[in-house]
Amino acid sequence: MKTAAIIIGCWEEHTHNPTIVQCYERILNTIYRDSAIETVWLSANHLSVLPEDWYQNSKQIFVDECGVDWVRRAFTQRSCTGYATASNLIVQQKFNGKPRLLVWDGWQIEYLLNYTFAHIERLHYFGIGWDTGVKRDPVGWGHACDLIKHKHIQPREIVASEDCVLSNITQPSDFSTKSLRDFRSAEFDKPNVAQHNWQLVDSVYTKQDLDWF
Repeated sequence: MKTAAIIIGCWEEHTHNPTIVQCYERILNTIYRDSAIETVWLSANHLSVLPEDWYQNSKQIFVDECGVDWVRRAFTQRSCTGYATASNLIVQQKFNGKPRLLVWDGWQIEYLLNYTFAHIERLHYFGIGWDTGVKRDPVGWGHACDLIKHKHIQPREIVASEDCVLSNITQPSDFSTKSLRDFRSAEFDKPNVAQHNWQLVDSVYTKQDLDWF
């Protein structure tokens, strides 16, 4: 099944935690091993510096090759204020030449799945913060459910690998400050997926419906 990998919340600031680093390594191993994955999309939300080559790949689609003015303007007018750095381990990967893109809003997912990657059949989510970023990020699986439910895109299978996602089990003491101290105070573990109707088969969670609240 032709697949897009979507990586969310994998930040360099988390790499003090061995559990996080091991998760990053498993994410990379899974993407390299899964021949069905044709493209890798990295969430740019909360990033203070955008990885240049990933950004240029996205710019080619949303600006250079796009004839729709509002799409070009929406891409170039990104207004997200960043406080995190993308994991070096992840952004330095070439993924055997698979297209690597930065995405930060739902309209980009809609555009990609309706045009450039209309043939994609599965969205495979990876990342840190299952109940926060991986679900609630504008490119997260929750908003992907909405895009399908309200017929903005054709139905796709939504999955996540059991050992390639982590959930916040404790929140930073004062997350609003977005300081390094706050990142270091968070703890992580495997997510509880029962709440949102995921089915686990062969170490892969598959979403069984489009509800996410």
